[in-house]
Amino acid sequence: MDLQVYNMDDLFIHYLARLNEVYPFIRLKMDDSSTTTTISVGFEHYDISKKESHQEFAPLKKYSISVNFQRIEDTIKEITKFSNCTITAENELLMERKSPLNSRYFIVKDEVPEVFSKKFLEYLETHKRVILSVFKVRFLKMKDGEDIWWSNPTPLQTRNATEAFPLLGCGPLYRGGHDANVTVEKSLMTSICEIQHLDKEKFDVFFLNEGIHSVVFEI
Repeated sequence: MDLQVYNMDDLFIHYLARLNEVYPFIRLKMDDSSTTTTISVGFEHYDISKKESHQEFAPLKKYSISVNFQRIEDTIKEITKFSNCTITAENELLMERKSPLNSRYFIVKDEVPEVFSKKFLEYLETHKRVILSVFKVRFLKMKDGEDIWWSNPTPLQTRNATEAFPLLGCGPLYRGGHDANVTVEKSLMTSICEIQHLDKEKFDVFFLNEGIHSVVFEI
């Protein structure tokens, strides 16, 4: 049996692909001498003055390795179908892991979803980019004396009305709701089905990440 032999460049690129499964947005930057590559991961940051969320990157690790960006881009296309690479500068490369919705959910094209909230559509129409955390479960809010706690979650179907939270500040794992501490603006009513059937002429919808209780989209 022939064994496939990998060199250090191959191993580093495969490592990047695995890392991109955890962090949807990764930026590579080489130093001026092209001997060290810095890996940074993206997160959401809310600009109060502009009232919008934008993407920033925080350094994760540095490696004493230099890999041709074009080789990274070509190899990533071969080993994963969801990661996309863009050379943004001579010494910078952006990796994005955005899954098309039809690769994650079964979409019935002729099914007309119920619109649970006009505010949801109005919010999307007035924002250039929205990172949306959508609950997949429903929690029952209980009060025991002065304490408030949440009961065990009940799974929701794609057509069930649920809460969605625009993430105004979010860490690089891009998990929301009860999966992580995030900054949210306000809750909106929608459903997975409604998100699936958003007007493709108006909105580009991508799957970013999924936790136990919520799923995160980029719209």
